[in-house]
Amino acid sequence: MNPQQVKEESLQVRKEMKKHLGRDLPLDGRMGAWSPLEVFHHVLLVNQLSLNILERLFSRAKDLPENHPLTLWPVREELGVFPLERAFSVPAFTGTDPDRLVTLETLEALEKEEAEKYASLLDKSSPYDCSGLIFPHPLMGRMNFYEWIYFGVVHERLHLEKLIGDLELNESSK
Repeated sequence: MNPQQVKEESLQVRKEMKKHLGRDLPLDGRMGAWSPLEVFHHVLLVNQLSLNILERLFSRAKDLPENHPLTLWPVREELGVFPLERAFSVPAFTGTDPDRLVTLETLEALEKEEAEKYASLLDKSSPYDCSGLIFPHPLMGRMNFYEWIYFGVVHERLHLEKLIGDLELNESSK
């Protein structure tokens, strides 16, 4: 997978997610379902944790030879087809539960901070082959630096799919 593909998929998923932020869940919908704002808040909180992991991984890059950038990122295909049921078989990790009263302004600030951190990290890491930087994921096992980046996109896409399903309940009940 090339970095441009990851960026394009990320932008597409994020754009789709943001289209739903002003929508309401059905009153008789799935018990415990998060609102669109809550889903987005959770995604941003998880991305903050992932960025912390990526920064810790990259701190070990000083041991890597420079000028070995990758044009293709080694990402397992199974990450891109991660099943929705498996993703939701575990509760949200500590510190990633959304605030029920989160505001759009708070989300915009978090999103801006996330974008700046990702851009900085990608810029710093681009001269290196970071595929040997490994950290375990609770559901996927050992993931390399690039898989951690891509899994953030996959995670957001899975929540978007679940959210759209919850919102469609609202549309069909009208």
